Formats: sequence, structure tokens, C-alpha cells
Amino acid sequence: MDQIKIGKFIAELRKEQKMTQLDLATKIGVTDRAISKWENGRGLPDIALINPLCETLSISINELLEGERIDDSQEITVAHKNLIHILGEREREKRKGKNRTLLISILMTFVILVCIMFAPMLYAQWRGDGYSFSAALATREANFVVKAIMNHDFSKAAQSIGFWGKDRSVAEKQWSSSMKNLCENELSITHFTVTRMTEDDRFVSGYATMVVYDYESHKKYVFDFQTASQDGGIVFGYPTGMFEKDWENEEDREYELMLLISDALCTWYAG
Repeated sequence: MDQIKIGKFIAELRKEQKMTQLDLATKIGVTDRAISKWENGRGLPDIALINPLCETLSISINELLEGERIDDSQEITVAHKNLIHILGEREREKRKGKNRTLLISILMTFVILVCIMFAPMLYAQWRGDGYSFSAALATREANFVVKAIMNHDFSKAAQSIGFWGKDRSVAEKQWSSSMKNLCENELSITHFTVTRMTEDDRFVSGYATMVVYDYESHKKYVFDFQTASQDGGIVFGYPTGMFEKDWENEEDREYELMLLISDALCTWYAG
């Protein structure tokens, strides 16, 4: 429907009947501003006002919707055309409503996910326990490294390892080779986890625990490490047990394993 054409038609009929906009508005129960809006093509009468408006202007509903006088012979044809147009408009409005509902649902889901992801971090940061956004990302990256190591995908794990003072590509190959040799010839890692890392004075760190099965002694050993986010990646420190007691016998298998793991996994002093 052509709003401008319909508006001009309303104005023309009103003037023919020598009515002002206020006169017409009073007859059908609206304001003169509403009449002005229709006549200027900036809107259409509400469906409840169409019948009284047509009666006041002495036209049919089809003539109003068409924006011009219609011969009786054309009435049925125009009625069909207007009906199809109205049904099409209703279908478009329905689709718009569905799209609007879908968009709102997507936005609400996104907001909920953001709240789920960041609310604990924001609360923890407000509480002052060091669990910041940076710490959350580092924890996620550390667990990615751990998972890759457990799956023996050492090349993939190396991509998230931090190396100091080395050519990146060379360091990744050396680290991957060392880890592969360790896990294929010396031990089997049966458990490897990283605790939630925290941030203190912009230094993100945490702890990791590794359980290994030693092929030589046929025993299981548990080792703890400090881990941190450094130089664009995750780094693991020496097993804490290396410095917590005096090793009377340096041939002790547990100590040997600590050295082997340190040489393969530790990147604190990759020179």
C-alpha cells in the first residue's frame, strides 16, 4: 500500500466535504495531529479506525487502501489484490517477529555465557585472591599443554610453551624431542594437572602435579612443579622435591627421574 497516495486521497476527500482536519478527527475520535500524519504519508489509520473513516468519507475500504476511487466492476479485483497484500504484510511482520525473538535469544545466551565466564573472575578479583582474567587465560593454556602432553602430542604442546633466549622453531623441536624420548623410554605420565593459576604483581603462577610410572623400578612417583605464564607461553619449574631434601645417594631413582623430567620439561633456564 502506498501511504503517500492514501494520505493525499484522505486529504482530497476531506476537502471535498469541506471539513478541517479537526472536524474529521472529531467525527472518528482521534486528534487532528493523527489526521495530519496520515495525510502527509507518515502513517496509516489503525485497523479499528478504517471503517469509521471510510463511512465518514463515503468510500469503501478497498478505495481507501487503493488510494483512489474504484468502479464497481473493479471492486472484486481490487479487493483480492488488497487481501493478498494484507496477508503478505502479516507474513512479513510474523517473520520479523520470529527474527527479533531469535536475535533476542542469541543476545541473552551470549550475555549469560559472558556472565558465567567472567563473573567468577571478577568476583575473585574483587575479593583479592588473584584470580584475574590473565590468570584464567594462563590456567586454560596450561591445561591445554597438559592435555597435549598426556596425548603425546608434544609438537602441539610446544606451541604454548615459553622459551627464553632461544630461536622459537629450534626450541620447539628440541623440547618436543626431549619429551617424546622421556615418555617413550623412561616413564609413562599417568596423571598431570594444573591448579588454578593466580596473578600477583602481574606475575601469573600456579602449581602442577604429575604422577608417573617408572619403567625401570616399576613404581609410581608423584612430582610437584611450580608453573607460570612467561614470555608468551607456559613454563614449568624444577620438581620441588629436588630442593626439599638432601639426597644422600644421587643414584636414587626418584632423583634420577627428577633430573630427567627437569631436562625434558623444565624451560626456566632454556638458554
